[in-house]
Amino acid sequence: MGVVEDIPVVVKCVLRLVGIVQISNTSTKHTLFKILPIPFWGYYFYISFNIWADFASITYPNVTNILKYSDCVSTLSTSIFMFVDLYMFYKRDNQLKKIVQTLDDSSVGVTKYRKNTYYRNFLLLLMLFNMILIVCGLGVLINTQYHLSYYIAISIFSLDVLFVEILFNDLIQKFRLINDQILTIQVLPVHQSVPCLDKLSNFHYHLVNVVCHINKVFEITLLVGTASWFFMVINEIYYLIFVSFRLSSAEFSFYWSQLPLMACYCFSIYYQVKVWRDVQDEANKSVIFVHDLWNSLLLKGKVGGEVRHLQLISLRMINTKLELTARGFFPLNGSFLYIIIAAVTTHVIILIQFEI
Repeated sequence: MGVVEDIPVVVKCVLRLVGIVQISNTSTKHTLFKILPIPFWGYYFYISFNIWADFASITYPNVTNILKYSDCVSTLSTSIFMFVDLYMFYKRDNQLKKIVQTLDDSSVGVTKYRKNTYYRNFLLLLMLFNMILIVCGLGVLINTQYHLSYYIAISIFSLDVLFVEILFNDLIQKFRLINDQILTIQVLPVHQSVPCLDKLSNFHYHLVNVVCHINKVFEITLLVGTASWFFMVINEIYYLIFVSFRLSSAEFSFYWSQLPLMACYCFSIYYQVKVWRDVQDEANKSVIFVHDLWNSLLLKGKVGGEVRHLQLISLRMINTKLELTARGFFPLNGSFLYIIIAAVTTHVIILIQFEI
């Protein structure tokens, strides 16, 4: 379990505590890691039950029915997301073990690239900062449990994406090494480069299958989590706009203390898109490099068995070009950010037209 062992200790403890990572080399530890998340999820369901039990009696300062309905839908989507996540964390455990084992067994030279953890660390700092605000009571206008339920939901969403990024980091290193080797091979004579490219293309195909498998394993939590994020962000933005016209000067500490949570919402969705986009971009570079090599040989007028073999390799890699989606509902690339910004803006404007 080299991929799991390379995770920083603090991050690994958090991932195990919430149940995202349950895999282990021994059956005893595996059983322990399945039991370990129970207190956390028990506490979440406890506060979730309290919220729904007291929902009708919760006092919303300066709020009318439109915002109450919006908040009800957002809270419901959050609860559904958490139930689905808990179920999927246990269901996908065996599949994750196979994926991690496959990553550990795959090799294409020595990894020589420094892993960029700046985005991951920034996300963790945002989560920690928001936790401190809630514990200190800053930004708690309704009650602590209510705000904590939203914080837990966005944290689980972010941590799940963070684990995907950890898996993809290992794959990206391998794709980069393949790309470097392709660029090195290009200067060799055709009769020497084509057999090497054939071997690299086979390994590239293997890695692409691993990426597709990861996409399939995470697509449910990805889809439900993004839908829940959508409702939470719309509700939060509308609430901040709404109360900004009604808060007294004494209550404005609440307004400003909500901005770090909004930053966490925005960065988490950007981080999700970046994680999936980066692995696709790196994998698809190999396709471009091989195709460009084939085109350059054709332009030079070179024909023969090796060139036709290279054409076959190029076509095979083009057919395996990565275009990942969340179960076909939306693309996992940069275009999704434009889609989500447009959708959130449209729905917030509609709510503002109802009442502000």
